[in-house]
Amino acid sequence: MCGRFVQTSRKDRIAELFGVDPASLDIFDAPRYNIAPSQVCLVIRSLDLGWPVAVAHSWGLLPHWSKSAGDRRYINARSETVFDKPAFRSAARARRCLVPADGFYEWKSTRTGKVPHFVHLNNKQPFGIAGLWDCWERGRDRIETFTLLTTQANELMQPIHDRMPVIVKPEQFRLWLDSTVTEKEKLAGVLQPYPATEMAAYPVSARVNSPANDDSKLVEPVN
Repeated sequence: MCGRFVQTSRKDRIAELFGVDPASLDIFDAPRYNIAPSQVCLVIRSLDLGWPVAVAHSWGLLPHWSKSAGDRRYINARSETVFDKPAFRSAARARRCLVPADGFYEWKSTRTGKVPHFVHLNNKQPFGIAGLWDCWERGRDRIETFTLLTTQANELMQPIHDRMPVIVKPEQFRLWLDSTVTEKEKLAGVLQPYPATEMAAYPVSARVNSPANDDSKLVEPVN
């Protein structure tokens, strides 16, 4: 599972990594150290013309066929089954996205309770998490949302949790965003656990448990 993540890189770095127009990143106006479900954040989608664009979507997928606008329980989707489950299969084939992140939080169960850990790349660079998006419309109401894909934990994550976000390698960005590619067999290579040797994790403050806390101290290591 992935229940919190971080978006803190400068606009120019995000624009360079994802190939988006820097002007479209005006929605990304401040570092975010504790993005939680239901909140709006930066997402990268592909336009019909083929190039990526930065948009603002709410976290918690609301399928276009849902009867209620409050049906946003899908914050994560298992990558192994997204092409088969009714809630995700149409989005998996036609509405894929990338969610920029500089790290994410995961909680390790211990005898004394759950301990939050911050997980990031060794090079401390931003990366893209595989996601799905959808658009729910009823009358004048239009709500655009997303979910994050998860996969089996790699060797680094296994002592912390049995699942982790699908981190997409930059050379696979174009494939993942290409809506003309609909076969799950062609996309299977994207949905693998990221190499553990290229990642790091350490305990952080329990202050991250509250979405009201959003500051740089959340990613500082604690004993």
